[in-house]
Amino acid sequence: MGRSGLAAARLLASFNKDVDAYDTRELEIDLEGVNFHPSSNAISSKSEVLVASPGAPPRSEVFENLAATIVSEVEIGWEASNAKTIAITGTDGKTTTTELIHHLLKNARLSSVACGNIGIPVSEVVLNGEHEYLVLEISAFQLWSTHFFKPEVVVFTNIAEDHVDYFSDFSEYVAAKKRLMKNATRSDVGVFNASDPYVQSWAGTFPGRVFSYGLEKPDFGEMKMWVEEGTVFLETPDAEGTIEFVKIADLNLIGDHNALNIMAATLAFTALELDINQARLGLSSFEAPRHRLQKLGVHLGIQFYNDSKATNAHAAIAGLQNLPLGLTVIAGGLDKGLQLDAFCELLTQRAKSVVLIGEIGNRLRDALIRAGHENVHLCDSLLEAVDLAIEITEEGGVISLSPACSSFDMFDSYAQRGEIFMDIVAAK
Repeated sequence: MGRSGLAAARLLASFNKDVDAYDTRELEIDLEGVNFHPSSNAISSKSEVLVASPGAPPRSEVFENLAATIVSEVEIGWEASNAKTIAITGTDGKTTTTELIHHLLKNARLSSVACGNIGIPVSEVVLNGEHEYLVLEISAFQLWSTHFFKPEVVVFTNIAEDHVDYFSDFSEYVAAKKRLMKNATRSDVGVFNASDPYVQSWAGTFPGRVFSYGLEKPDFGEMKMWVEEGTVFLETPDAEGTIEFVKIADLNLIGDHNALNIMAATLAFTALELDINQARLGLSSFEAPRHRLQKLGVHLGIQFYNDSKATNAHAAIAGLQNLPLGLTVIAGGLDKGLQLDAFCELLTQRAKSVVLIGEIGNRLRDALIRAGHENVHLCDSLLEAVDLAIEITEEGGVISLSPACSSFDMFDSYAQRGEIFMDIVAAK
Protein backbone atom coordinates (compact mmCIF):
# COMPACT_ATOMS: atom_id res chain seq x y z
CA MET A 1 0.00 0.00 0.00
CA GLY A 2 2.49 2.52 -1.23
CA ARG A 3 1.43 5.40 -3.44
CA SER A 4 0.44 3.23 -6.41
CA GLY A 5 -1.40 0.69 -4.24
CA LEU A 6 -3.40 3.40 -2.50
CA ALA A 7 -4.29 5.00 -5.83
CA ALA A 8 -5.40 1.69 -7.35
CA ALA A 9 -7.54 0.84 -4.30
CA ARG A 10 -9.24 4.25 -4.37
CA LEU A 11 -9.86 4.08 -8.12
CA LEU A 12 -11.32 0.57 -7.96
CA ALA A 13 -13.54 1.53 -5.00
CA SER A 14 -14.82 4.52 -7.00
CA PHE A 15 -16.08 1.98 -9.56
CA ASN A 16 -17.85 0.07 -6.76
CA LYS A 17 -15.51 -2.90 -6.94
CA ASP A 18 -15.17 -5.19 -3.92
CA VAL A 19 -11.64 -4.22 -2.85
CA ASP A 20 -9.37 -5.81 -0.25
CA ALA A 21 -6.02 -4.16 0.42
CA TYR A 22 -3.02 -5.79 2.11
CA ASP A 23 0.28 -4.60 3.55
CA THR A 24 2.77 -6.48 5.71
CA ARG A 25 3.30 -3.30 7.75
CA GLU A 26 1.12 -2.23 10.67
CA LEU A 27 -0.42 0.79 8.95
CA GLU A 28 -3.46 2.88 9.77
CA ILE A 29 -5.21 3.67 6.51
CA ASP A 30 -8.80 4.83 6.14
CA LEU A 31 -9.96 4.07 2.63
CA GLU A 32 -13.66 4.51 1.95
CA GLY A 33 -15.11 1.36 0.42
CA VAL A 34 -11.90 -0.66 0.93
CA ASN A 35 -11.34 -3.57 3.33
CA PHE A 36 -7.81 -2.96 4.62
CA HIS A 37 -5.78 -5.80 6.15
CA PRO A 38 -2.64 -4.46 7.92
CA SER A 39 0.24 -6.77 8.85
CA SER A 40 -0.97 -9.31 6.32
CA ASN A 41 -0.35 -10.78 2.91
CA ALA A 42 -2.87 -13.58 3.43
CA ILE A 43 -4.75 -12.81 0.25
CA SER A 44 -8.25 -14.22 0.03
CA SER A 45 -8.61 -17.27 -2.22
CA LYS A 46 -11.82 -15.67 -3.53
CA SER A 47 -9.88 -12.78 -5.10
CA GLU A 48 -10.34 -12.62 -8.88
CA VAL A 49 -7.77 -9.93 -9.65
CA LEU A 50 -4.62 -9.01 -7.74
CA VAL A 51 -3.07 -5.57 -8.31
CA ALA A 52 0.58 -6.20 -7.49
CA SER A 53 3.02 -3.77 -5.94
CA PRO A 54 5.83 -3.15 -8.47
CA GLY A 55 8.24 -3.95 -5.64
CA ALA A 56 7.07 -7.59 -5.58
CA PRO A 57 9.00 -9.78 -8.09
CA PRO A 58 7.09 -12.26 -10.29
CA ARG A 59 8.15 -15.22 -8.16
CA SER A 60 7.20 -13.70 -4.82
CA GLU A 61 5.79 -16.13 -2.27
CA VAL A 62 2.65 -14.03 -1.99
CA PHE A 63 1.66 -14.96 -5.56
CA GLU A 64 1.94 -18.73 -5.05
CA ASN A 65 -1.20 -20.87 -5.36
CA LEU A 66 -3.39 -17.90 -6.30
CA ALA A 67 -6.14 -18.27 -8.88
CA ALA A 68 -6.33 -14.49 -9.25
CA THR A 69 -5.04 -12.75 -12.38
CA ILE A 70 -2.09 -10.51 -11.47
CA VAL A 71 -2.21 -7.04 -13.05
CA SER A 72 -0.24 -3.84 -12.61
CA GLU A 73 -1.59 -0.56 -11.27
CA VAL A 74 -0.62 1.03 -14.59
CA GLU A 75 -3.09 -1.18 -16.43
CA ILE A 76 -5.89 -0.44 -13.94
CA GLY A 77 -5.39 3.32 -14.32
CA TRP A 78 -4.99 3.22 -18.09
CA GLU A 79 -8.19 1.20 -18.55
CA ALA A 80 -10.12 3.88 -16.60
CA SER A 81 -8.67 6.75 -18.66
CA ASN A 82 -9.84 8.19 -21.98
CA ALA A 83 -6.54 9.95 -22.67
CA LYS A 84 -4.24 9.20 -25.59
CA THR A 85 -1.22 7.38 -24.18
CA ILE A 86 2.46 7.56 -25.04
CA ALA A 87 4.37 4.84 -23.14
CA ILE A 88 8.15 4.87 -22.74
CA THR A 89 10.29 1.97 -21.57
CA GLY A 90 13.93 0.89 -21.68
CA THR A 91 16.82 0.45 -19.28
CA ASP A 92 18.11 4.02 -19.57
CA GLY A 93 16.67 7.32 -20.75
CA LYS A 94 13.05 6.61 -19.76
CA THR A 95 12.67 9.51 -17.36
CA THR A 96 14.37 12.15 -19.50
CA THR A 97 12.42 11.05 -22.59
CA THR A 98 9.16 11.06 -20.63
CA GLU A 99 9.81 14.53 -19.27
CA LEU A 100 10.81 15.76 -22.73
CA ILE A 101 7.60 14.51 -24.38
CA HIS A 102 5.51 16.00 -21.56
CA HIS A 103 7.34 19.32 -21.95
CA LEU A 104 6.80 19.37 -25.72
CA LEU A 105 3.07 18.77 -25.28
CA LYS A 106 2.75 21.46 -22.61
CA ASN A 107 4.74 23.89 -24.73
CA ALA A 108 2.24 23.23 -27.54
CA ARG A 109 -0.51 24.18 -25.04
CA LEU A 110 -1.90 20.65 -24.84
CA SER A 111 -3.20 19.00 -21.67
CA SER A 112 -0.60 16.44 -20.62
CA VAL A 113 0.63 14.67 -17.49
CA ALA A 114 3.85 12.69 -16.94
CA CYS A 115 3.04 9.64 -14.84
CA GLY A 116 3.75 5.99 -14.08
CA ASN A 117 7.25 4.99 -12.99
CA ILE A 118 8.23 8.66 -12.97
CA GLY A 119 6.39 9.06 -9.65
CA ILE A 120 2.67 9.74 -10.12
CA PRO A 121 0.52 6.57 -10.39
CA VAL A 122 -1.80 6.49 -13.39
CA SER A 123 -4.74 5.67 -11.11
CA GLU A 124 -4.05 8.84 -9.12
CA VAL A 125 -4.01 10.88 -12.34
CA VAL A 126 -7.42 9.50 -13.33
CA LEU A 127 -8.88 10.19 -9.88
CA ASN A 128 -7.69 13.79 -10.08
CA GLY A 129 -9.26 14.53 -13.48
CA GLU A 130 -8.74 13.80 -17.14
CA HIS A 131 -5.94 14.99 -19.44
CA GLU A 132 -5.74 14.77 -23.20
CA TYR A 133 -2.41 12.92 -23.07
CA LEU A 134 -0.81 10.49 -20.64
CA VAL A 135 2.98 10.42 -21.02
CA LEU A 136 3.69 7.23 -19.17
CA GLU A 137 7.09 5.96 -18.09
CA ILE A 138 6.74 2.23 -17.53
CA SER A 139 9.33 -0.08 -16.01
CA ALA A 140 9.83 -3.81 -16.32
CA PHE A 141 8.53 -4.05 -12.72
CA GLN A 142 5.18 -2.78 -14.04
CA LEU A 143 5.21 -4.41 -17.47
CA TRP A 144 5.50 -8.07 -16.51
CA SER A 145 1.96 -8.01 -15.10
CA THR A 146 0.27 -6.13 -17.96
CA HIS A 147 -2.14 -8.00 -20.22
CA PHE A 148 -4.29 -5.62 -22.29
CA PHE A 149 -2.29 -2.36 -22.03
CA LYS A 150 -2.32 -0.71 -25.49
CA PRO A 151 -0.81 2.79 -25.86
CA GLU A 152 -1.21 4.69 -29.12
CA VAL A 153 2.55 5.38 -29.18
CA VAL A 154 5.29 3.17 -27.70
CA VAL A 155 8.91 4.26 -27.28
CA PHE A 156 11.81 1.86 -26.69
CA THR A 157 15.01 3.59 -25.52
CA ASN A 158 17.45 0.69 -25.02
CA ILE A 159 18.02 -2.64 -23.30
CA ALA A 160 21.00 -3.24 -21.01
CA GLU A 161 21.66 -5.58 -18.11
CA ASP A 162 19.69 -4.51 -15.06
CA HIS A 163 17.43 -5.84 -12.30
CA VAL A 164 18.77 -9.41 -12.40
CA ASP A 165 18.06 -9.42 -8.65
CA TYR A 166 14.34 -8.95 -9.39
CA PHE A 167 13.81 -11.26 -12.38
CA SER A 168 14.97 -14.87 -12.58
CA ASP A 169 17.38 -13.98 -15.40
CA PHE A 170 18.15 -11.32 -18.00
CA SER A 171 15.90 -12.92 -20.63
CA GLU A 172 12.89 -12.55 -18.31
CA TYR A 173 13.74 -8.86 -17.90
CA VAL A 174 13.97 -8.41 -21.69
CA ALA A 175 10.67 -10.24 -22.20
CA ALA A 176 8.97 -7.91 -19.70
CA LYS A 177 10.15 -4.87 -21.67
CA LYS A 178 8.94 -6.35 -24.94
CA ARG A 179 5.41 -6.71 -23.54
CA LEU A 180 4.91 -3.02 -24.27
CA MET A 181 4.22 -3.92 -27.91
CA LYS A 182 2.16 -7.05 -27.11
CA ASN A 183 -1.21 -5.52 -28.04
CA ALA A 184 -0.08 -3.08 -30.74
CA THR A 185 -2.13 -2.85 -33.94
CA ARG A 186 -1.74 -1.24 -37.37
CA SER A 187 -3.09 2.06 -36.04
CA ASP A 188 -0.28 2.45 -33.44
CA VAL A 189 3.21 3.95 -33.77
CA GLY A 190 6.43 2.45 -32.46
CA VAL A 191 9.54 4.57 -31.89
CA PHE A 192 12.68 2.40 -31.89
CA ASN A 193 16.32 3.14 -31.03
CA ALA A 194 18.23 1.79 -34.02
CA SER A 195 21.49 2.01 -32.06
CA ASP A 196 20.35 -0.77 -29.71
CA PRO A 197 20.44 -4.35 -31.06
CA TYR A 198 17.49 -5.60 -28.98
CA VAL A 199 15.24 -2.67 -29.81
CA GLN A 200 16.25 -2.69 -33.47
CA SER A 201 15.33 -6.38 -33.78
CA TRP A 202 11.84 -5.74 -32.39
CA ALA A 203 10.98 -3.09 -34.98
CA GLY A 204 10.51 -5.70 -37.71
CA THR A 205 7.69 -7.40 -35.81
CA PHE A 206 5.81 -4.22 -34.88
CA PRO A 207 2.44 -4.20 -36.69
CA GLY A 208 1.98 -0.42 -36.87
CA ARG A 209 4.00 2.49 -38.22
CA VAL A 210 7.71 2.41 -37.31
CA PHE A 211 9.81 5.51 -36.55
CA SER A 212 13.55 5.08 -35.87
CA TYR A 213 16.45 7.06 -34.46
CA GLY A 214 20.12 6.51 -33.67
CA LEU A 215 23.59 7.97 -33.45
CA GLU A 216 24.00 6.94 -37.09
CA LYS A 217 21.35 7.08 -39.81
CA PRO A 218 18.93 4.13 -39.35
CA ASP A 219 18.23 1.86 -42.31
CA PHE A 220 14.58 1.26 -41.39
CA GLY A 221 11.53 3.28 -40.42
CA GLU A 222 8.98 5.57 -42.00
CA MET A 223 10.58 8.56 -40.23
CA LYS A 224 14.24 8.58 -39.25
CA MET A 225 16.39 10.82 -37.02
CA TRP A 226 20.13 10.68 -36.47
CA VAL A 227 23.13 12.79 -35.43
CA GLU A 228 26.03 14.02 -37.55
CA GLU A 229 28.70 16.32 -36.09
CA GLY A 230 26.42 17.68 -33.40
CA THR A 231 23.39 18.24 -35.63
CA VAL A 232 20.19 16.19 -35.51
CA PHE A 233 18.81 15.34 -38.95
CA LEU A 234 15.29 14.25 -39.82
CA GLU A 235 14.18 12.27 -42.85
CA THR A 236 10.47 12.21 -43.64
CA PRO A 237 8.58 10.26 -46.32
CA ASP A 238 7.07 13.43 -47.77
CA ALA A 239 8.48 16.06 -50.08
CA GLU A 240 10.65 17.64 -47.39
CA GLY A 241 13.11 14.76 -47.54
CA THR A 242 16.09 15.28 -45.20
CA ILE A 243 16.24 18.41 -43.04
CA GLU A 244 18.58 19.75 -40.38
CA PHE A 245 16.36 19.63 -37.33
CA VAL A 246 18.37 21.09 -34.43
CA LYS A 247 21.93 21.60 -33.19
CA ILE A 248 22.61 19.85 -29.87
CA ALA A 249 24.80 22.75 -28.71
CA ASP A 250 21.75 25.04 -28.81
CA LEU A 251 19.92 22.90 -26.23
CA ASN A 252 20.32 22.40 -22.48
CA LEU A 253 21.22 18.71 -22.72
CA ILE A 254 24.70 17.28 -23.27
CA GLY A 255 26.00 13.93 -24.46
CA ASP A 256 25.11 11.23 -26.96
CA HIS A 257 22.64 9.65 -24.56
CA ASN A 258 20.68 12.90 -24.42
CA ALA A 259 20.80 13.23 -28.21
CA LEU A 260 19.01 9.87 -28.30
CA ASN A 261 16.45 11.08 -25.76
CA ILE A 262 15.81 14.23 -27.82
CA MET A 263 15.19 12.21 -30.98
CA ALA A 264 12.93 9.69 -29.22
CA ALA A 265 10.81 12.48 -27.74
CA THR A 266 10.57 14.37 -31.04
CA LEU A 267 9.44 11.29 -32.95
CA ALA A 268 6.86 10.43 -30.26
CA PHE A 269 5.49 13.99 -30.48
CA THR A 270 5.35 13.72 -34.27
CA ALA A 271 3.64 10.31 -34.03
CA LEU A 272 0.68 12.13 -32.48
CA GLU A 273 0.36 14.02 -35.79
CA LEU A 274 1.50 17.26 -34.18
CA ASP A 275 3.59 19.94 -35.89
CA ILE A 276 7.28 19.05 -35.70
CA ASN A 277 8.18 22.75 -35.63
CA GLN A 278 6.38 22.92 -32.27
CA ALA A 279 8.73 20.18 -31.07
CA ARG A 280 11.76 22.21 -32.13
CA LEU A 281 10.49 25.23 -30.20
CA GLY A 282 9.78 23.12 -27.12
CA LEU A 283 13.24 21.53 -27.07
CA SER A 284 14.93 24.92 -26.79
CA SER A 285 13.25 25.65 -23.45
CA PHE A 286 13.73 22.25 -21.83
CA GLU A 287 15.98 22.11 -18.75
CA ALA A 288 17.97 18.98 -17.90
CA PRO A 289 16.26 16.79 -15.27
CA ARG A 290 17.56 16.75 -11.72
CA HIS A 291 20.00 13.97 -10.85
CA ARG A 292 20.83 13.10 -14.48
CA LEU A 293 24.30 14.46 -15.24
CA GLN A 294 23.15 17.62 -13.50
CA LYS A 295 25.82 20.34 -13.47
CA LEU A 296 26.05 21.76 -9.95
CA GLY A 297 28.57 24.51 -10.55
CA VAL A 298 32.03 25.18 -9.13
CA HIS A 299 32.71 24.79 -5.40
CA LEU A 300 36.20 25.15 -3.90
CA GLY A 301 37.53 25.46 -7.45
CA ILE A 302 36.08 22.06 -8.44
CA GLN A 303 33.22 21.38 -10.91
CA PHE A 304 30.59 18.99 -9.49
CA TYR A 305 28.09 16.79 -11.35
CA ASN A 306 25.14 14.88 -9.89
CA ASP A 307 24.32 11.74 -11.88
CA SER A 308 22.47 9.91 -9.10
CA LYS A 309 19.87 8.71 -11.64
CA ALA A 310 22.58 6.44 -13.11
CA THR A 311 21.44 3.38 -11.17
CA ASN A 312 23.23 0.83 -13.37
CA ALA A 313 26.64 0.63 -15.02
CA HIS A 314 25.31 1.33 -18.53
CA ALA A 315 23.73 4.62 -17.45
CA ALA A 316 26.79 5.69 -15.47
CA ILE A 317 29.06 4.99 -18.44
CA ALA A 318 26.82 7.08 -20.72
CA GLY A 319 27.23 10.07 -18.43
CA LEU A 320 30.94 9.67 -17.68
CA GLN A 321 31.81 9.54 -21.38
CA ASN A 322 30.82 13.21 -21.58
CA LEU A 323 33.03 14.38 -18.69
CA PRO A 324 36.74 15.29 -18.80
CA LEU A 325 39.52 12.74 -18.36
CA GLY A 326 41.21 12.60 -14.98
CA LEU A 327 38.06 13.27 -12.93
CA THR A 328 37.17 11.89 -9.49
CA VAL A 329 34.15 9.54 -9.44
CA ILE A 330 31.99 8.70 -6.42
CA ALA A 331 30.31 5.33 -7.12
CA GLY A 332 28.56 2.47 -5.39
CA GLY A 333 25.31 1.52 -3.72
CA LEU A 334 23.08 -1.55 -3.65
CA ASP A 335 24.69 -4.64 -5.18
CA LYS A 336 22.21 -5.92 -7.77
CA GLY A 337 24.61 -8.61 -8.99
CA LEU A 338 25.33 -6.80 -12.27
CA GLN A 339 28.49 -7.24 -14.33
CA LEU A 340 31.10 -4.60 -13.48
CA ASP A 341 33.78 -5.18 -16.14
CA ALA A 342 32.78 -2.42 -18.61
CA PHE A 343 32.27 0.13 -15.82
CA CYS A 344 35.63 -0.68 -14.22
CA GLU A 345 37.37 -0.51 -17.59
CA LEU A 346 35.92 2.94 -18.25
CA LEU A 347 36.84 4.18 -14.76
CA THR A 348 40.40 2.90 -15.24
CA GLN A 349 40.63 4.85 -18.50
CA ARG A 350 38.92 8.09 -17.45
CA ALA A 351 38.97 8.52 -13.66
CA LYS A 352 42.10 9.55 -11.79
CA SER A 353 40.46 8.55 -8.49
CA VAL A 354 37.41 6.51 -7.48
CA VAL A 355 35.67 6.84 -4.11
CA LEU A 356 33.28 3.99 -3.24
CA ILE A 357 30.28 3.80 -0.94
CA GLY A 358 27.53 1.32 -0.17
CA GLU A 359 26.93 -2.40 -0.11
CA ILE A 360 28.82 -3.04 -3.34
CA GLY A 361 31.94 -1.20 -2.14
CA ASN A 362 34.27 -4.15 -1.54
CA ARG A 363 33.25 -6.01 -4.70
CA LEU A 364 33.62 -2.91 -6.84
CA ARG A 365 37.00 -2.10 -5.26
CA ASP A 366 38.31 -5.59 -6.03
CA ALA A 367 37.00 -5.36 -9.61
CA LEU A 368 38.69 -1.97 -10.12
CA ILE A 369 42.00 -3.26 -8.79
CA ARG A 370 41.79 -6.24 -11.17
CA ALA A 371 41.13 -3.78 -13.99
CA GLY A 372 44.36 -1.97 -13.12
CA HIS A 373 43.06 1.08 -11.23
CA GLU A 374 45.54 2.20 -8.58
CA ASN A 375 43.62 4.96 -6.76
CA VAL A 376 40.50 3.44 -5.16
CA HIS A 377 39.07 4.43 -1.77
CA LEU A 378 36.26 3.05 0.43
CA CYS A 379 34.05 5.32 2.56
CA ASP A 380 31.25 4.61 5.04
CA SER A 381 28.97 7.51 4.05
CA LEU A 382 28.27 9.90 1.20
CA LEU A 383 29.47 12.82 3.34
CA GLU A 384 32.77 11.08 3.98
CA ALA A 385 33.05 10.27 0.27
CA VAL A 386 32.52 13.90 -0.79
CA ASP A 387 35.06 15.14 1.78
CA LEU A 388 37.66 12.65 0.55
CA ALA A 389 36.91 13.38 -3.12
CA ILE A 390 37.49 17.11 -2.50
CA GLU A 391 40.74 16.35 -0.65
CA ILE A 392 42.20 14.29 -3.52
CA THR A 393 40.91 16.41 -6.43
CA GLU A 394 43.05 19.31 -7.65
CA GLU A 395 41.62 22.78 -8.22
CA GLY A 396 40.09 22.97 -11.69
CA GLY A 397 39.17 19.28 -11.53
CA VAL A 398 35.81 17.51 -11.74
CA ILE A 399 33.92 15.34 -9.23
CA SER A 400 30.90 13.31 -10.35
CA LEU A 401 28.46 11.24 -8.33
CA SER A 402 28.03 8.35 -10.80
CA PRO A 403 26.80 5.45 -8.66
CA ALA A 404 26.14 2.74 -11.29
CA CYS A 405 23.98 1.17 -8.54
CA SER A 406 20.56 1.51 -6.97
CA SER A 407 20.32 3.60 -3.81
CA PHE A 408 18.24 1.42 -1.51
CA ASP A 409 21.09 0.22 0.73
CA MET A 410 21.57 3.75 2.13
CA PHE A 411 18.77 5.96 0.77
CA ASP A 412 15.04 5.86 0.00
CA SER A 413 15.58 6.59 -3.71
CA TYR A 414 18.09 7.85 -6.26
CA ALA A 415 16.43 11.27 -5.88
CA GLN A 416 17.08 11.38 -2.13
CA ARG A 417 20.69 10.32 -2.75
CA GLY A 418 21.07 13.10 -5.31
CA GLU A 419 19.46 15.73 -3.07
CA ILE A 420 21.73 14.82 -0.15
CA PHE A 421 24.76 14.97 -2.45
CA MET A 422 23.71 18.43 -3.66
CA ASP A 423 23.19 19.61 -0.06
CA ILE A 424 26.64 18.37 0.95
CA VAL A 425 28.28 20.10 -2.02
CA ALA A 426 26.34 23.35 -1.45
CA ALA A 427 27.51 23.44 2.17
CA LYS A 428 31.19 23.35 1.17
